[in-house]
Amino acid sequence: MAGKSNTDRRRLVYDSLLKLNERSRLIDITPLEVQPGWPPDKYLIDYYCRSITGINPEGEPLFGEHHQMKIYLDRDYPRTEPNMMFLTPIWHPNISSEEPRRICTDKATTWWAGKAVDELVLQVAELIQYKHYHAKNEPPFPQDMTVAAWVINHAERRGLLGPNHPVDQRPLLVEHRIRQNDEPQRMSRIRLGNPFSSATVVPHEFRCPGCGLKTNLNSL
Repeated sequence: MAGKSNTDRRRLVYDSLLKLNERSRLIDITPLEVQPGWPPDKYLIDYYCRSITGINPEGEPLFGEHHQMKIYLDRDYPRTEPNMMFLTPIWHPNISSEEPRRICTDKATTWWAGKAVDELVLQVAELIQYKHYHAKNEPPFPQDMTVAAWVINHAERRGLLGPNHPVDQRPLLVEHRIRQNDEPQRMSRIRLGNPFSSATVVPHEFRCPGCGLKTNLNSL
């Protein structure tokens, strides 16, 4: 029974990641080592976000638009956070710049068994964009202290990074918009309080059973 429950959970992960793949132009998700009839445990995540991939000898940031991460649901999932590792160079205080490029998401406080993996993928994307980062030498502590020192002593002082200054401001998800020809219909259905408006008159006659006189009720 436990094995079936675990398989069902992985199927939910698979379905949610497929939906995320459809909802984002900046994230591409590819299942790896797929076996027929079984949900995958490994995924390749391609992020097409602007981020910092390193620094030059003068300490100036180098930028990249394509980043890859591998995510693996091991036997301890969902009790523990999936294993994540970057495959491409990245320069971020919460991601190791040296191999293996591990990611710190403060899982001790942010991970729980019911958390969706697609939320985790989005969380990493916001790290890449520098919408979120933790560079101070305090709990939960940076993953890469060298990068953290660069962020505080160089990037923030020069205004290159900051709480309201991400590297990439684009939204990760595509917003659903109502088509222009659908909006008047939606509004008209909301505003109509009387079904017998001047635009939609329904003829209704009444015949007196005694004299046989016809009367149009709409004219009353």
